Amino acid sequence: IKFIAANVLDTDNSIPGYYDLIFANQLIEHLVYPVQLLMQLKKLLKPNGRLVITTPNGNYIKSDLPSYKQLGDPKDWEHKQFTADGDGHFFAYLPDELDSIFVDASFEEVHTNYFETPFISGHMKIRYFHTFVPLKILRLLDRALLCLPWFRSRFSHQLMIIGLTKDDDQ
Repeated sequence: IKFIAANVLDTDNSIPGYYDLIFANQLIEHLVYPVQLLMQLKKLLKPNGRLVITTPNGNYIKSDLPSYKQLGDPKDWEHKQFTADGDGHFFAYLPDELDSIFVDASFEEVHTNYFETPFISGHMKIRYFHTFVPLKILRLLDRALLCLPWFRSRFSHQLMIIGLTKDDDQ
């Protein structure tokens, strides 16, 4: 496993090598040109490589952020790009937005998964139960909620999307 801290959008910054898997955790929601990010990351993947991205779920019941498409012209938001603190979330993605971004970047076998319900994240004051409810029970409740489609989409705080490169992409 190799961890690299770099700005993949900086074309002067040459990231060495090609990778089977790239994991971009909580990054895409800070950028206004997501397809550009995916295209840059795709260049670093081996054939049949996987890109895994996580981001806040725009359908989360406690989210009051606009979705990516609701932002309008990305140029109006460039000044907020790369704001990486908690206040830097000026939008959140909806699953169909992420799917289309991955398709636009020519990824295949695109899958979106929901994860981290309040039973795990502690949102909606459930964190107060964390001190006396066993983790095993919290995980069981989390998994149960993730099995129910409507609840999964509304009560999952996070999204994970996975895309595969083609054999002939490189």
